[in-house]
Formats: sequence, structure tokens, C-alpha cells
Amino acid sequence: MLNQNPVKQSFTVSLSPRTRKRLKEGQVPELGTVLIVAVLIVIVVITYTWGKALFDAQKTRTTADYMSGKLFEIKGAILAVAHEGANSSRIVRLDISEGLFSINNGTFCSNKNMDRNSIVFNITTKSRLIGSDTFSSIDPLEANTSCDAPYGNSSVAILMGKSEKAGNSYVNSYTLWFRNLSQPNGASNNFYVINVTHTGPQKLGSGSSTLVVKNLGTINSSFTIYTTVQVDIT
Repeated sequence: MLNQNPVKQSFTVSLSPRTRKRLKEGQVPELGTVLIVAVLIVIVVITYTWGKALFDAQKTRTTADYMSGKLFEIKGAILAVAHEGANSSRIVRLDISEGLFSINNGTFCSNKNMDRNSIVFNITTKSRLIGSDTFSSIDPLEANTSCDAPYGNSSVAILMGKSEKAGNSYVNSYTLWFRNLSQPNGASNNFYVINVTHTGPQKLGSGSSTLVVKNLGTINSSFTIYTTVQVDIT
């Protein structure tokens, strides 16, 4: 009878020391390649993250500088129509990439309330853009920040600014504020006031828009001369 149980055979391949050395040497370059690729990936990610943060910061700074310049342009437009008389008008174009633009109705200045009679641009950043955390003048032509400024050598409009900490960020406020101009008149003073008003939207986010600035007229009431200037977002 033939044996039904197959004979199990095993084979052992014996490698010479020289062959084993060559196999190990072949694994080293492969491991080195993997490490180099991993390091390059980390470097690319770090460079991208750092570069994007730098780009975003520069973009925000550029937007803030642009809007600061636009607030001066708006200031010039409002002062011009106030001087020219009723129904005179100007147009100012805006192109905002980030931040919030708003118009606050106002009247006679009281207690330096920047939330009234002002035009504001707010932008949030990781670092401070303005040196003060309370409102101070960032207007190169106006150092006097009082509510009642002298008529002879002050402007009724002044650009104020602050950087206020909010969590891990800063809210940077650029505020075109309209205050009173005071002129002595015997026992009392005459006051000159520009009232900013609007009939359309109060706020504007990112995007392009046009401001229509128009003089609605002037009235004289109890030693105070009010000129109303309408600033509409269209």
C-alpha cells in the first residue's frame, strides 16, 4: 500500500553574509526617502500657514488705511455741501473688502458721545491698529477733541479712533465725529452744528456702494445754527 500521508518537506534558504548586508543597505535609502518627504510636507504646511496669516494681516491693514482715507473724503464732501448751501450734493464711492461701515444720526454734541452724529468704520484684527484703547484724535489737522471746539481754528468734523480688546482680538474703530463749534457772542455763545442723517440703510458690510451726500438746509434756533446733511447708502 502506498503511504496516504504526504511527506512534509521544508526548505531553508541560506543567505550569505554579503547578500544579507546588501538587502539591509537597500532598506536604508527607502527609509531616508520617506523621512525627507515627510519633512518637506511639514515645511510646506508651515510656510503656507505663516504666509496666509501674513497675507491676511496685510490685507486687513490695507483695508483699514483705505477706509481711513475714505472717511477723510467723506469729511470733505460733508463740509463742502454744508458750505455751499441747501440741495448741494457730492458722491463718494466705497469698495469695502471687510469690516462694517455705519452712519449714526445725531444732534447737539453732549459728553463726547461717539455713537451719535458720526460715521464709523469698524474692523476686527488679531493685533492693535490704533495706539489707544479709548477714543483719541487720529486726525493730523485736529488735536482738540472737545465737544465744543473754537469756531475760529477748529473743524466741526474730526476723525477719532481706538483699538478695543475683545477676547483674543481687537475691534478697531475709525469714527468721523461731528461736534459743536462755539463762537463767543457777548454774554452767550453761538453754536454751529452739522447734523448727520440718513434715510436708507444705516450699515454696510463688504461690497461696493455709493454714498450720496446732500445738504437738506440750515435753521437757526436759540443761538444754534443747525445744518442737516443727509448721507445715504445706495
